[in-house]
Amino acid sequence: MKKVAFISLLSVFLIMSCRDRKFIPDGSLVNDEKQTKENEVTTEVEDSFLVVVDTMEVDPVVSNDVISRGDLGIFELRGPVKKCVFKYEGYSVTCSFSEEGIWLSENGQSLSSMYPGEIKRDKKGRLISACNEGDIFIGYKYDERGLVVEANGDGGNSINYYDADGYLKKSKETVSPDMGSEDAPEKYTMTYSILEKDSYGNWTKRKEVSDKGTVSYTTRVITYYN
Repeated sequence: MKKVAFISLLSVFLIMSCRDRKFIPDGSLVNDEKQTKENEVTTEVEDSFLVVVDTMEVDPVVSNDVISRGDLGIFELRGPVKKCVFKYEGYSVTCSFSEEGIWLSENGQSLSSMYPGEIKRDKKGRLISACNEGDIFIGYKYDERGLVVEANGDGGNSINYYDADGYLKKSKETVSPDMGSEDAPEKYTMTYSILEKDSYGNWTKRKEVSDKGTVSYTTRVITYYN
């Protein structure tokens, strides 16, 4: 397969391509050419969501059913995660988070410099969309547990299904064709098996199997706040 799913660093990993581009967790990849200066933190209330760039205060989670706070659900992370290093078939991506679970940076680059167009968050402080001056878009929909049930982006779409304990068990992927291509979108299903977990219940090694026969493995090294 030309492209494979990398859900959870997309998780919602998601869809990766064998090109020299930069990975983002909606499954798409962006060119490394654009480097922008860090934007100042700004906020704006719009109807049901909060528009924020980078750091913000997040309302405390009160529901016992919540598994992931803030943006941690995008990456299938739980607990006081400070940093997570994802490794997948030669790719290595490092994401850092605030103590409130807000996604701060990827490979040392702040979220605001990655997406200078606009970053939107809901009232619970969760990232719902971001864009890079109209060129790159990502969007997320969450369930009541804070887990991402749908991820959208320029690279495609992912619909995610979890077990009772909040672990991803299956995803239905739609991969967009290359720009200018007349090919139809590619669709397939991924199933996931956790091979190793840490003391916080976060998986550290996982097997991913496509209905087209592709088998891959993802590992994670996770650092926590004390």
